[in-house]
Amino acid sequence: MFAGSVSSHPVVFGQYSPKLFAILTLTALGFFAVLLKVLIGKRNTIDHMSKKLGRFAAAGYLLEFTAFTAIPLCAILAWIGDRFTPIAGEAGFILGIALVISGAVLGALTEAGKERSRLFAKHGGMTLLSVLFGVFLLEITLHLTMPFRIFNPALDLRPNVRIQLQNGELPGVSRTGVFSTNRWGMRGEEPPDEWDEWFTVVCIGGSTTRCFVLDDSRTWPWLLQEDLRLVNPSTWVGNGGVDGHSTIAHVVFMEEVIPRVRPDMVIFLIGINEKYNFDLGMNLENRITELQDSGLGQWLFRNSRIYQTAYYLKQAYFDEIPIIGDSWPFRMNTEPMPEPEMELPDDLNDLLIDPDLTTGNLRRMIELAREYGATPVILTQPLLYEDTPYWASIKDNNTQSDRGYISSATLSRMVDITNQSIIGVCHEMGAHCYDLASAVPHDPELFYDGMHFTEAGAELIADSVNAFLLRNDLVPAPVR
Repeated sequence: MFAGSVSSHPVVFGQYSPKLFAILTLTALGFFAVLLKVLIGKRNTIDHMSKKLGRFAAAGYLLEFTAFTAIPLCAILAWIGDRFTPIAGEAGFILGIALVISGAVLGALTEAGKERSRLFAKHGGMTLLSVLFGVFLLEITLHLTMPFRIFNPALDLRPNVRIQLQNGELPGVSRTGVFSTNRWGMRGEEPPDEWDEWFTVVCIGGSTTRCFVLDDSRTWPWLLQEDLRLVNPSTWVGNGGVDGHSTIAHVVFMEEVIPRVRPDMVIFLIGINEKYNFDLGMNLENRITELQDSGLGQWLFRNSRIYQTAYYLKQAYFDEIPIIGDSWPFRMNTEPMPEPEMELPDDLNDLLIDPDLTTGNLRRMIELAREYGATPVILTQPLLYEDTPYWASIKDNNTQSDRGYISSATLSRMVDITNQSIIGVCHEMGAHCYDLASAVPHDPELFYDGMHFTEAGAELIADSVNAFLLRNDLVPAPVR
């Protein structure tokens, strides 16, 4: 198991870092030294170990402390051990620790006799009952204090949130604003009580749909609702955008949310998170892919507030996902390429999430929308960047890789590949598709970074989408 370990930055034998190689060497030498001593003085060694185990068993609660701390220790190593060293996350290493500790405990109990074993069992039972009672109380407390989520918590639709935004000098965006969510965890007004009598729309996408830094009333889904109400006053638009989500998560959204709310229309703005998310996006979606399958982990995540809290703490402190509080952590940065662009593959599809997976997910999203009685409308992703010599000299700050940097022009080409694939799937399936990327100019007045919209940009998006819906007779007349 030790020899099979691999370092993140291998140097020795193309597999180990110098630090890991030194640890492995010292461990091997220590193991062989102990083995040699046992072979030379077998009887004395066994007698000595028996006495040590006997003293270990007789030392007050030390035996219980060792046994009961070993369980959470092994659980923590299994969960986040690989964040510290590759060895700590390996099953063999964790099993080895568990066997060593359990062997020492069992050996001590055997040496101490039946009376000590009964006392150990009694203490163990009391400890287990105390832990279970404490967990029960904590779970009840968290259920009472944490907002109830109607949908799968993995989707991160947090209900009844209200944040006072502090945007500072973000270009094209008000310095302050309000980010809030309704009882469903979506941005926008509360869902109408007369749901079936209203024209209802849910917008699905990533951060370019959520529009975190914009005040609720300045996001494009809200402005689209205002435009649509000029035609049909009984219109409701919910903003279901979640930062970092790609079509992988959108499929889960369609499976978990749409059949329960059954809107008349779903609008997808997709494309930016289908690029190869070198770190941020894939980490944000770990909870989707890890917990998507049924099983104990999924059941716990849906129902246990303790499990949810621990999972989000792990994401924040160990998976290094940026914490978004009252301000957006990203800014427009026209920083020149600090070094030549990383070597690009002949086919930029190799830098994208599997294109076949993306198109397959989109087909599934369209099928699910139709299955649940909603009209699917797909939008392509606009960018500030374009494939020009200027943007080829500017580093893209939204993608990061150990292999080097890519330029903003390269990102533009990558997103354009995805946009064209999206258009192709829509034509294939006869779905309504608006090539928003071609309709929105590459104008810094419309974007505060490479792809997120300013207030003027959100207004243009809303007006453009509204015009598309009206041209295609997709807005029903009000019910009289």
